[in-house]
Amino acid sequence: MRKLTFCLIAITCAALNMYADTPKGVEMVDLGLPSGTLWANMNVGATTPEGYGDYFAWGETSPKTTYDWSTYKHCQGSENNLIKYCTDSIYGIVDNKAVLDLEDDAAHVNWGGNWRMPTKAEQDELRTKCTWTWTQKNSINGYDVKGPNGNSIFLPASGYRFGSSLYYVDSYGYGWSSSLYSSYSSSAYNLSFNSDSVVWIYYDRYSGLSVRPVISPASNIITYTATEKLAETTDSVTNGLHVNAFNVAISSHTFSNGVGTITFDGEVTTIGNSAFEGCSGLTSVTIPSSVTTIGSYAFYECIKLTSITIPNFVTTIGEGAFFLCAQLTSITIPNSVTTIGDDAFSDCRTLTSITIPKSVTSIGENTFSGCSKLTSVTIQSSVMSVGRNAFQYCRALTSITCYATNPPTCGSSCFESVDKSIPVYVPKQSIDAYKQAGEWKAFTNILPIGAEEVPATEPIITPDDHSVTITWPQTDNADTYTLEIRKNGELFCTITFNNQGVMIDITFAAPARNGVRTSSAAEMTSNGYKFTINGLEPGTEYTYAVIAKDASAQPLQTYSGSFETTMPTGLEDLTIDKRVGNKFIYGTNLYILRDGNLYTATGARVK
Repeated sequence: MRKLTFCLIAITCAALNMYADTPKGVEMVDLGLPSGTLWANMNVGATTPEGYGDYFAWGETSPKTTYDWSTYKHCQGSENNLIKYCTDSIYGIVDNKAVLDLEDDAAHVNWGGNWRMPTKAEQDELRTKCTWTWTQKNSINGYDVKGPNGNSIFLPASGYRFGSSLYYVDSYGYGWSSSLYSSYSSSAYNLSFNSDSVVWIYYDRYSGLSVRPVISPASNIITYTATEKLAETTDSVTNGLHVNAFNVAISSHTFSNGVGTITFDGEVTTIGNSAFEGCSGLTSVTIPSSVTTIGSYAFYECIKLTSITIPNFVTTIGEGAFFLCAQLTSITIPNSVTTIGDDAFSDCRTLTSITIPKSVTSIGENTFSGCSKLTSVTIQSSVMSVGRNAFQYCRALTSITCYATNPPTCGSSCFESVDKSIPVYVPKQSIDAYKQAGEWKAFTNILPIGAEEVPATEPIITPDDHSVTITWPQTDNADTYTLEIRKNGELFCTITFNNQGVMIDITFAAPARNGVRTSSAAEMTSNGYKFTINGLEPGTEYTYAVIAKDASAQPLQTYSGSFETTMPTGLEDLTIDKRVGNKFIYGTNLYILRDGNLYTATGARVK
């Protein structure tokens, strides 16, 4: 029996001026965010944390005296003549660029190195994962933004520039993201705040806003939290940080205030066999995006591990990698993963749901055995086999959804002790095959994946943080209904239903990072259908289309629009449905007219 020891790893607040172009006094601050993103301690152009800094039009790298369409670099005089960063021909030349190139990134051009402007997702993470306190720093109003690890940054209420004037200084703050607004190419996302609220909003790209740079987590650093510093060992039997389990050597290992930082001599690509085995005090780990392999028993018996972020480039999760991580409540397996070893998540007793990504073709033996609180499982169409005892003793399962047209072959005792009366949702055309196949035939309630039929006279869109429920009315003489979801103009998924609401085809053209999965309801009521798609990214703009077609596949009716998924926690989001219209000044205040409604500069509707 292996001895357990306490271990932990953390990243501390960096106070480094790493790059030649970076101004003196600039520091990288680790706030303990799940992504590991490091935030600068001041704005571009500032010399102190409370300084306003320079103001930039979106995609421009130098401040100027006048901010309007006539002076904007990436257009020819107006918002309808964009020459770069355009996803809709209404606004100009389409190039489908939705994120700033580094050459147009004010943070990167002015500070160099790996500094860049934050994405909307990174701003949302800052907004929802940190504690925001309105305060003053050296008599300047703004927010103290405290991260999960206790470190903080100060964001000054710097106002913004419109025309040749500066507005709302010391009462409102704004900061550009690098992300183009997905509905209107003439606008880009930014973070907006005052003493009452912190929201995201979109602004005309010519507007002059502040820029607060970020840096992605270093590829040579692993951070963790734990009860005490991890003991290093070279003994393959002793529990602790196995210093030889990585592809590069460890150069330093520090620990402070419950957070540890392991720095390596080069880029980490492999977290090898038993790297953190038996670290019973380890509670969370952030892995750099350079990692592609998590070895066998890498986190075996890390009994206090509650969260871990697996980067999008990991392809292999080894045998027993998270075996006996008894407090691991959730984990996202990215679509990059192609191999999941035997026992990988065995006895993760608090894990409640799991989606097997579309990149995986087989589920190993005992992979989820003993996950006694697992309530739902979604298996994508790519999976061809499920190993022996894979879901053994998963007694809490209430449903299984499998998109594979051909029933995956199952090893013995694959679903031992699972209630065989729970619904198992499969493609309609495959129901008979599942009823005759191996371990699947033991289930007595095999149903088609379908849409719930409900009363409806018009489309109703109900987004959540990771899902959207779409309700649409029935159309006379319709033979099929096709539901399309797109992100940034690219097809996300297409689902086709027959006129009874039963799914007859599904295509994942661009699956979500944590896997697309859909509701499996098949109830019948009256004159409409309702269907839920999960696995969407939080705080993200999507478009939808529901197309009713006749028997010859000719469109009869189309419903379309856009929605934004919510963030799971944090302050209220600002939802804006109409295109930005005229801006005008009344007294000393700036107002925005949108489709007959009047809004303040931060998007609050004037009642």
